[in-house]
Amino acid sequence: GAPAGSSPFDTVDTPSSEVIFDVPSEEPGQECAVLEETSTCAIGMVCVPLAYFEAYANAVDAETSATVGRCTNLPIGGVFPPDPVVNVPIPMAFFPLTGNNANSWPDARYKGVINGATWTPDILFESVLDCSEEKATYVKLDNVRYGTEGPFAISFWMRKDYSSADKDDLFEYMFSHGSEDASGEFNPYDKNQLHIFLPEAAHQAHGIIRTVLKDSQSSYTGIMSHTYFDSDGKFMDNSPRDTIGHVDVEDGEWHMYTVTTKPSMEPGFEVYIDGSLGGSYPTPELEEFLTNHSKHAGGLLPQFRVDGGVQPMDINDGIYLCGRSDRDSKRHYDGKLAHLSIFDQPLGNEQVAAMYNAVKGHSLILDSLLDLATNIRSLQPNGNLGMPNPLLTLKDSTTSMQSSEAAAPCTINVLESGIASPAGCGEGLICAALHSDNDGDVIGDQVSGVCVAAPEGGVYVPDPVSALPVPKAYFPLTGGKLESWPVPEYREVVNHGVGWTQDGFFGNVMECKEGQTDYVELQNVDYGKNGNFAVNFWTSYNETEGNTFKFMFSHGQADPDVGPWSPNEVQIYIPEISHPAHGVVRAIVKDSNDLYRGKWSETFLDSDGGYMNNAARNIPGHVDMDDGKWHMVTITTNTDGSKGYSIYVDGVLGGSAPPAFMKAFPSDYKNVSFDGGEVISPSGNIFLCGRNDKNEDRHFGGKLAHLSLFDESLSPKQIMGMYAAGAGEAAVLQRTLGLLLNQLPAHSQEELASIDPLDVAQVGEACFAMPSQYTIEDVLASEAMHKKQCGPGLICTPKASSALSQDQLGFHGSCVEVPSDAYMPEMEYHEGNLFFPTPLAKVPIPYAFFPLTGERLTSWPSPVYSGNNVNGAAWVDDATFGSALQCDGKSFVQLDPVPYASRGAFAVNLWMRNNDSLGDSFEYIFSHAQDDDMGFNPFYPNQLH
Repeated sequence: GAPAGSSPFDTVDTPSSEVIFDVPSEEPGQECAVLEETSTCAIGMVCVPLAYFEAYANAVDAETSATVGRCTNLPIGGVFPPDPVVNVPIPMAFFPLTGNNANSWPDARYKGVINGATWTPDILFESVLDCSEEKATYVKLDNVRYGTEGPFAISFWMRKDYSSADKDDLFEYMFSHGSEDASGEFNPYDKNQLHIFLPEAAHQAHGIIRTVLKDSQSSYTGIMSHTYFDSDGKFMDNSPRDTIGHVDVEDGEWHMYTVTTKPSMEPGFEVYIDGSLGGSYPTPELEEFLTNHSKHAGGLLPQFRVDGGVQPMDINDGIYLCGRSDRDSKRHYDGKLAHLSIFDQPLGNEQVAAMYNAVKGHSLILDSLLDLATNIRSLQPNGNLGMPNPLLTLKDSTTSMQSSEAAAPCTINVLESGIASPAGCGEGLICAALHSDNDGDVIGDQVSGVCVAAPEGGVYVPDPVSALPVPKAYFPLTGGKLESWPVPEYREVVNHGVGWTQDGFFGNVMECKEGQTDYVELQNVDYGKNGNFAVNFWTSYNETEGNTFKFMFSHGQADPDVGPWSPNEVQIYIPEISHPAHGVVRAIVKDSNDLYRGKWSETFLDSDGGYMNNAARNIPGHVDMDDGKWHMVTITTNTDGSKGYSIYVDGVLGGSAPPAFMKAFPSDYKNVSFDGGEVISPSGNIFLCGRNDKNEDRHFGGKLAHLSLFDESLSPKQIMGMYAAGAGEAAVLQRTLGLLLNQLPAHSQEELASIDPLDVAQVGEACFAMPSQYTIEDVLASEAMHKKQCGPGLICTPKASSALSQDQLGFHGSCVEVPSDAYMPEMEYHEGNLFFPTPLAKVPIPYAFFPLTGERLTSWPSPVYSGNNVNGAAWVDDATFGSALQCDGKSFVQLDPVPYASRGAFAVNLWMRNNDSLGDSFEYIFSHAQDDDMGFNPFYPNQLH
């Protein structure tokens, strides 16, 4: 095998005017030893195991067929053998799809017939199959009888082209293999089908790869058989996929797609994108819901069949590439395909990752982290060094807040300025856009506004690019005021003991006390009269006592005896610390027509995606709400006007209701309440810090600020824009990097030595991480050790661009290499390897981390901050860190300013090694001061040396 990440074995050089494809003869070449260090095969040949050849595979024992081979001519573009340590099985059929030849390799056992498709040069694979949707091209391969015992796997590389023909909302089939039904008709949802295709550009779900799999026992039963699974882990979900960190397979780059039955031999299958798990079917959501809740429906809930893995596949027709099996003229693929591998056994996550890594190498793993940071950074291009930048009213001795221009009308260009702007009014005032219900006329991009002083602590305006609508009502909840802003149309009705506290984040904010019955009652706001609405607010609280619930926002009927499951209800609350679901935010939404029909009307949605789920929550990457920090909570109906709603935490989607599989069959789930999207008109006032029935056991203890009520749905981009405005770009990066850097406790060399070498994952390979409540001893003693751990110098990090595979013991990720063995501050071990602090220590994610190794001065893993080697600092080899920054004489380095202390609390941590300190003055290791025109004085304000 070639080293991972290296170039493939190359063919013999041939004149550019001549295309040569060397098909092996019936009698392959000389005998050779597979994986022999110095191959005895001639240049342009490779030692192929006998197991690949039909004539030899059954003539020798298994060990001989894998270790002894025949020298064979390589296909055009070569082959990319995975790391042999991972033990990827030999495919029953491999189609290179390169060099004007569609036959299988190495013995052309399976033939391919090309119908209009062409071949095009390619840097990665040299010459690849190029298909055209407009010309309806396709390739038909001989039937390969995979999965006859149940297990199988299919893997191939694809590169999507974009053309004018892609603008429909249909589908492009890359791989299509199926049998006709009893009547001779084609039905992709009948038994014995496997179809892999792309939603086109005009389709909401475009950017993913979709799979339909039906085994030999999956007889067609009507609409309940129309099931499909997507490469981002979504089941029967046609919602838009344009989200941060999403793997977009339409980016013009090569991507490897893999579908495999489960290695555990359980029913179902898994899909992978670029070597990382995209999702597993059936989803935990589907399994949990049908298992735990079907009893409430009296056995009448529809059951989905779980295909794949157990029952055999029995397909008798050929395999179609770049078109559907029925050759439908509107189902052809526009793009390139290469290296199709068909296995008669399942693939594990390590094996899939090794196949990807063999072609793409290690560097792309780190690139995925940097791409994610770039996506986040683009959300707020005008950020102030990553910090929020609120609009504040100028307050000094020369400015009167009772200016005659206060409350005067103004106009604001919302496309350029957002919903508030410091321009257009007198000194000390800002122009705030008015909602249409407040005489806010819209003329082109100009919206009517009013000149007004900013609320205490300022108002946080998202970047205009997010196109945030003007709220129906906005309550700053700062400075001791409970009225709406900029027009006090809505005011407090009752303040039952709620106080105010000075806060370093939002200023003087509203605070409710734990264990007291304080609450606020605001005038009713009719935000849901059109069906679409959104509620957004910021909250901060610590752990709460008890095992019930605490209500932050409660809006329902004026009759206090009407329960939260009745029509016209919006309830947002948290389970207390003794409740199993503690740590999430929970929401109930009931439209005006959601009549109570018993247990199936008692629906709720959690901020981690749980639907009617009271199971315990403790999974990696989960946003723990009760950490005393400020978090932004958003509830919104669907922007497309469909039934349902979603919950976001800190700008990132947490979950949607109802689950997609229920929305796909509304008639079958007619007993389940589908909430959100219809008219909602609560007649009662809005309660904060308590439930609207004033139940003494339902009062919330914590802080609330910046409540916005919209009579429109909000998009993910608008919600993230609000979070970026309130928390700052750096906090947005931290929010996401917290997921990336959530990895298992570090191992020492001795502990790694106790692990079977086959269970140590290398760069780019899949790994398994334990949740944070496990100690290192638990990790080493647990049965999960058959799952791979990352080797020395690597971290196991969930790939933010694909769904995590959650289970009871941890999560799956990929091993990532950091620049030049740089590492975070050690907590437990120090042996020259990469060690992160154990999660048990709860070391926070750094605001910025500079490895200062490998001749790089940028922050990692996101280069949001950079550095400049101003005066000749050098780089030297180092036994501990690999390489390190060496300062001598007058050399120094200048880094971008990081606003780590803007809120008061901070910490700076670095490693240093001093060679000598001659002289009688001082040598500055770290020096950070105010940038002004004054001379240097380390005792001035804003200094750290």
